[in-house]
Amino acid sequence: MSNVGATIVVQFGEGADSTAFVVVELDETLNLDTEGEAKSQFVPGDEAWWWLQHDPTLRVGLIECTSGMVVECGQALRQREQELTWTGVDAQMELSHIPASAPALTWYGNVGAQFQVAGRQATVTGNTPCTCDAVIPIEVHLYRFVPPPLTLTGEEKYRVVVVITMEAA
Repeated sequence: MSNVGATIVVQFGEGADSTAFVVVELDETLNLDTEGEAKSQFVPGDEAWWWLQHDPTLRVGLIECTSGMVVECGQALRQREQELTWTGVDAQMELSHIPASAPALTWYGNVGAQFQVAGRQATVTGNTPCTCDAVIPIEVHLYRFVPPPLTLTGEEKYRVVVVITMEAA
């Protein structure tokens, strides 16, 4: 059976903070199979949509790939869900992504006092321990990978690498 593999690599250019937040994910809204379910495996000829979110201290410098091409498609809004729990010791939680606006919270039991978000840090000032589910609206940079024309037979393999170079903003 033929196999197509793809890898996305993020590298940091000179002066870019390599500890800054960067996340790349396949887009579950646009990568749908025939039943309308999100897919993560693609066959030759399939375009793959993915998105990037990064710390404001960074910018995308360059995107290159070993074959095929990447098309920038602007910004999009998505959402992520995350369980948050504060104990008597921890007053701060790190969100999985940078929120575009305040998360929607569903509390279970104690409601954390004075919930606030600054960047990716979510804090409460009291009424701990407490726990909630957060729906986090996020703004992302959307991209589409257009594969090269491929015809694979038998056990043929083909690999594509997409390299994203992040620069200081």
